Amino acid sequence: GIAQVNALAAELAKLNVAIAAATNRGHKPNDLLDQRDELIRQIGQQVEVHTVMGPDESASVFVGSGQTLVLGNAAHRLVAMPDVNDPTRVAVGVNIGGYTTPLTTEAIGQGLIGGLMRFQDNDLSAARNQLGQLVAGLATALNQQQALGLDLQGQPGSALLRFTDAQALPAATNARDGNGAYLASVSLAITDASQLKASDYRLAVDPANSSQYIVTRLSDGEEFRPVNNGDSLDGFTITIGADAPQPGESFTLKPVSRAAGDLSLVLKSPRGLAAANPVTGVVNPANAGTASIAALDIEAAPVAGYQALTLSFTDDAGSYELLASDNSVVASGSFQAGQPIRHDGIALSLAGLPRSGDRIALAPTTHPAASNGNALRFDSMAQRLLIDGETVGDAYAHALADVGVRVQGAVAAADTSATVAARATNELTAEVGVNLDEEAARLIQYQHSYQAAAKLLQTAQTMFDTIIGLGR
Repeated sequence: GIAQVNALAAELAKLNVAIAAATNRGHKPNDLLDQRDELIRQIGQQVEVHTVMGPDESASVFVGSGQTLVLGNAAHRLVAMPDVNDPTRVAVGVNIGGYTTPLTTEAIGQGLIGGLMRFQDNDLSAARNQLGQLVAGLATALNQQQALGLDLQGQPGSALLRFTDAQALPAATNARDGNGAYLASVSLAITDASQLKASDYRLAVDPANSSQYIVTRLSDGEEFRPVNNGDSLDGFTITIGADAPQPGESFTLKPVSRAAGDLSLVLKSPRGLAAANPVTGVVNPANAGTASIAALDIEAAPVAGYQALTLSFTDDAGSYELLASDNSVVASGSFQAGQPIRHDGIALSLAGLPRSGDRIALAPTTHPAASNGNALRFDSMAQRLLIDGETVGDAYAHALADVGVRVQGAVAAADTSATVAARATNELTAEVGVNLDEEAARLIQYQHSYQAAAKLLQTAQTMFDTIIGLGR
């Protein structure tokens, strides 16, 4: 990691001093040069580097787009820092002389640190947004359905789950006041959880009109323009604060990425589960037709509260009037088979055919323990399109499949990198390393040459001794 790179860089700077001193004395410090190359190799395992060798054999190491990590006897430090645009993410920079220069993930390149940065920016971000999209969509739908029912005490259901709301995070370069607080502010509110996307967004001032904004969906790069204060997109609404962002300022919008982080169960008692329908329907036993109640659903809380109503059919063709308790007509229409009759958030589905004079009474539920209408609506949520046009089951399967594809891609990339690294190591070893078999063969060859030379000397000595003996 970063600490290891800093330790290796400091060691390399010290080694540069020793190498330069030996080289300047006319020596070839092969052992020190081997240590230098090994340190550079270990740094390269963490972050992509570029090296320049000096005339004294000292190594200068550069990272990113040319930022200095080691120069002669000076070693600079990599530092972890909050991302300029998104403080919830970690960025890497080079600290030179007390000034830190951020490095982009692309500039960091290959190596362990580069891999971790790409995982954070791509894989982890996508998985967090997909999980947050699931949580926000399902938790919102559960809470909404809970609020439409009655618990055992006859009270409207309270929230089941709680999760972190959508957030708008200012860029670190945005203007601040004297206390360090950001001047401009932006807030988000989820308005339709079923339309939320698994993505973060970037909001910036429109260069063509400083009172309007450009919002970019980061998952696919799609731009929304112009965006005004109070506009909605992808299931959330953007509200600009009293101090609007100025040209050059930006905000990272996070509708769903934090939703799963602190998801918690709010309702602790099972008696608080709103299983009962707040409205009960009763078919008049004297009806002449075959119409019966197939379903009585509450789609939204009525504006004026739940009131006693009577559905009265005025002819055999299905025309009806909806009567209040004083027999005044509050709505009218014509029943169509397969289509529910809707009024003020109530959806009544019928089976069979009504006849003229048939009546169905609708009244507030007085015995919630005997009703399970809202529990049936909870059960039907498995078939409803709650997550960006998909059911919860399908969206969950797609999220798992995406994670699986990313894992397989990472494994394949790791295997490819390992193969390339092994080939490079073999080529380096072939160029500068020692082949034991070859060296053994050469050793035998030199041994034979030595023995032949020794035999030659021995023969020459014998000849000289013989010649000297003849002269006597």
